[in-house]
Amino acid sequence: MIRRLVSWDGRPPLEELLRTNITPTLINFIRPENYQFDKLISEFSWILANIASGDGFYVQYLVDLNVIQKAFDLLQYDNAGVKENTIYLLANIAGESLEYRDQLLQRGIVDLISSIYSTYLEEGSETSPSDFAWFLNLLIRGDPFPDYNQVSFFLESSLMNNFS
Repeated sequence: MIRRLVSWDGRPPLEELLRTNITPTLINFIRPENYQFDKLISEFSWILANIASGDGFYVQYLVDLNVIQKAFDLLQYDNAGVKENTIYLLANIAGESLEYRDQLLQRGIVDLISSIYSTYLEEGSETSPSDFAWFLNLLIRGDPFPDYNQVSFFLESSLMNNFS
């Protein structure tokens, strides 16, 4: 039900959700010892990605709750849907500010995303290359432009080759 509420077009009730104080519980649940609860992990990652689609206040709230580290851990999770939700979560965070973008770059997000994308290509996933391109766009936009060494692998990877 929460996932449906935060997925509303227009103005989802994010403020009301945060007032329930359930968000820290969702983030805290996302840890390896709970990964056997596949459906819950999927739902929670979707909810967090939608919260991060709100304005800077919501992104800051999630960052303060250590969602970035939890999201990086989720990128190792063996579930394509959860990985996709997590990519949207991190993309929403990267798109909020250059500071967040740079934090993700420093943590090695490019290598992780490139690896995930390569795996998707090998498996014939239906994930759209445009989703990865959108995330790449968020990682390389802004002034100052990120250090080329942090994004060069992604720029030169099979992702770009598949668009030519």
